[in-house]
Amino acid sequence: MRKFLWFAACCILILPPPVFGQNSSKDQDSGKDGWGPWRYTWHDQNLWSGIRFRSRCIANSGADSRWEYQFRSRYDHTMDFSELVEHGVDGATTNEFRREAIALKGDALSPVFETVLHGTCVKFRELNTELKIEVMCVTLHDRLGEGNVPCFQDATGVPLEFKRNPDNPRYQ
Repeated sequence: MRKFLWFAACCILILPPPVFGQNSSKDQDSGKDGWGPWRYTWHDQNLWSGIRFRSRCIANSGADSRWEYQFRSRYDHTMDFSELVEHGVDGATTNEFRREAIALKGDALSPVFETVLHGTCVKFRELNTELKIEVMCVTLHDRLGEGNVPCFQDATGVPLEFKRNPDNPRYQ
């Protein structure tokens, strides 16, 4: 019995820190702080964009909820991408998608962006639903601009303004 206790005590002393309740880097990256898992999207289900995103519902205001979302690049170079992010339509009870353009350095994490959706955080949790984002196109950042690329234009053909990104002074 004494040998067993000695063996158990030695095992406890040499166990890695996560066993004692410390979070691994994966747990710290999502979940504990309210962030959902990192997800991939693309408008074609057979392709992956290389741009992942995560989201979290942070507040309610009446029947609406405020969400934060963030992107992470898996590319080696700075990439420009166009995406559709869900948002609530003013004066209506529905959500729709809004096109945005973002430049993101290779292997970088974007700033945290926000959107408002119709429906409370509780309602989204009950429906097991999260913020929807679709990456539409990704191009190598070439400093020439994407004004002539249809994916970087709104429905009327006007070039999209890139979202502010403190890591990329071009888009201030």
